[in-house]
Amino acid sequence: MFRWATRGDSTRTSITASIVGRTGSGRNDTLAVISRSADSVDLGTLLNRMLHDSVYAGLTVGSLLRTGDPAMSPLLTSWSMDFVPPPDLAIGARTISMKEGLLQKAAAFDMHVTVFNIGFTPAESVLVSVSAIGAGGARRLIGEAAGGAIPVDSFRTIKVSIPSEGFSGVNVLEVVVAPPAGQRDLIADNNTARMTLEYTSVQGPLSATMQIFADGIQLMDGDYVASKPNLTIQLVDVSGLDSGGARVVLFVDNAAVSPVVQGALLSANRVTELLDDGVQYVPDLSDGVHELTVRLYRWSGPAGTDSIERRLSVNVQSDVRVLRVFNYPNPFRTETEFTFVLTGSRAPDEVRIRIYTIAGRKIREMVVPQHSLQVGFNRIAWDGRDEVGDEIANGYYLYQVQVSSAGVTNTAIEKLVKVR
Repeated sequence: MFRWATRGDSTRTSITASIVGRTGSGRNDTLAVISRSADSVDLGTLLNRMLHDSVYAGLTVGSLLRTGDPAMSPLLTSWSMDFVPPPDLAIGARTISMKEGLLQKAAAFDMHVTVFNIGFTPAESVLVSVSAIGAGGARRLIGEAAGGAIPVDSFRTIKVSIPSEGFSGVNVLEVVVAPPAGQRDLIADNNTARMTLEYTSVQGPLSATMQIFADGIQLMDGDYVASKPNLTIQLVDVSGLDSGGARVVLFVDNAAVSPVVQGALLSANRVTELLDDGVQYVPDLSDGVHELTVRLYRWSGPAGTDSIERRLSVNVQSDVRVLRVFNYPNPFRTETEFTFVLTGSRAPDEVRIRIYTIAGRKIREMVVPQHSLQVGFNRIAWDGRDEVGDEIANGYYLYQVQVSSAGVTNTAIEKLVKVR
């Protein structure tokens, strides 16, 4: 709904409003010209058409006033527009799970994708597609599944069945979530996530989901870690170790790392137990990107030895910085979580999260001590209340995340929205 108000003799003053669509290249197209005596116009049909047309990246409104009153110049005193944005579907590496390791020939594996709607209106349905990324960035669609409606501030987990044919070695999978044809998603940047899949062609049902943790936080490809992280490994859904023995080895940049607790040949029912007992690795990492590889070896008697492995890359940065600041859900109704990545050689002395109104008035400050922080991914909850415990009003706010360590500070500022 578009509304306006003018000063002057309404019987002798007219207004003509122009709705102009702005393309990504900067070209302006007049989408509608409104000339009438009413003080409001429903632009729902026009705006829906503009939003569903990817040509237009923005909207501009202009007006022209005319009057037959010689005693007063017409003046546009106010105008406003009510607009409810569309759904905002969001996924990330941490919302996708699948069984990693060996893929049997002619079999299929399931990927579970949790899709969030952090927008302003319900999503009628969603479509999740999975593609394999080949040489030169070529994409090959390997799986697709649809899901039902997702209310605002809610989520739905969708299972995508993917055949294992055509895989070998290291594979990059791209997962994309999209609304139905003819509907628009608010932000496209959070609709895509990538994962690495290892394929090892061995005989027998050797398989396991291999997870790597740094200082208690499960690692995803590209995460940041401390220069001397405490790494642990967990094996889930291990199968294929009913006979013979097995050994888990961690490699950093293709060099084997000795564990703090030295492992040995393991029987089928000892693999997860020993790892749960605290097999830890504390490598000394320089600044830059490092590749971690977990390899599960199996001895099969006369059949020899085979293995499966999981690889991911991690970043090390000794400078104190706060990166990838984001809060979810955003917009939020009652509670939200601030998430961010910390870099440095160790956990910082403290992190302060300050919430401000758009006018710059501070309404809340939270101090997170060192023992609640770690280098890498962090998550801090907020109940949406100010310093005196009152629930904040609807609207836009700014928040600042400040990290301090040994006299060095680094800050990042983002915005959040409170709605009911």
